[in-house]
Amino acid sequence: VACPPGADVYRALGAVGLVYQRTDRFEAFPGTDRAQIQGYHDHLRTNADVTVFCASLLYDDEASTCTHAVYIDHGVDYDRFADAGEDPTSHPADIPVPDGNRVGFVGGIDDHTFDPPFFVDVATRLPDVQFILVGACSLPEDWCPLPNVHLLGQRPYDEVPGYMAACDVLIMPWNRSDWIRACNPIKLKEYLAVGRPIVTTDFYELRNYQGYVRIETEPEDFARAIRESLEQGADRAHLRARVEDRTWEAQSNRMIEELERVGLTLESGSPRPTARPEVRNAI
Repeated sequence: VACPPGADVYRALGAVGLVYQRTDRFEAFPGTDRAQIQGYHDHLRTNADVTVFCASLLYDDEASTCTHAVYIDHGVDYDRFADAGEDPTSHPADIPVPDGNRVGFVGGIDDHTFDPPFFVDVATRLPDVQFILVGACSLPEDWCPLPNVHLLGQRPYDEVPGYMAACDVLIMPWNRSDWIRACNPIKLKEYLAVGRPIVTTDFYELRNYQGYVRIETEPEDFARAIRESLEQGADRAHLRARVEDRTWEAQSNRMIEELERVGLTLESGSPRPTARPEVRNAI
């Protein structure tokens, strides 16, 4: 179970075992019923044979309350992103500005995670730098009228590595909410695999990436870090070395090892448990 409301399904299944993947601090997401989500989380955490934490802060805060806790963070499609980072032909043709001084962000553009005033302040300080934003945007149309900011909208996943690779610096200008503080974005590993300098606001997981990213919390400092990163470039091999062993296959193998450790994997040829008919129909 990876989403707290799945607790209701778990109750109905009569499952032979429970693995709870704690990916985010869902109870802190804006607009949710915090007490209800916390109740789901507490039930899953209490009953799980294994609780898999994908973020260091959540593991550090909650591991001691679990029967068996393990930190296994997200993987990355390493080859896809690393290859794009070395292939100029991967750059999409619809980027509206020429090569050079391109700063990119890929992801959702909203006020739940993104920090619009912070970003606008940064972009205003760098009028000669072109900001390429790729992702769905839920902000008002006039949220950023700057001529050096280009909102390209959402793009298919297969094209995402090319957009990242077309940029000279990649950024994560996120807010300071409890949700972000406990996050561990897949995007971070994708940025590293592409091999571009990274400038980001602070969150707890970055303690595992010292020496690989620039962390700045004020717009003036963030803008200066972008400027310096554009001038200095990046040691691509150094950045990629941090994530080359974090493929999805490698992380999956670690998960299988943990399941074997607590006896939750099936022996070869063993019948798989099935849900009762009424549960199957509900699902």
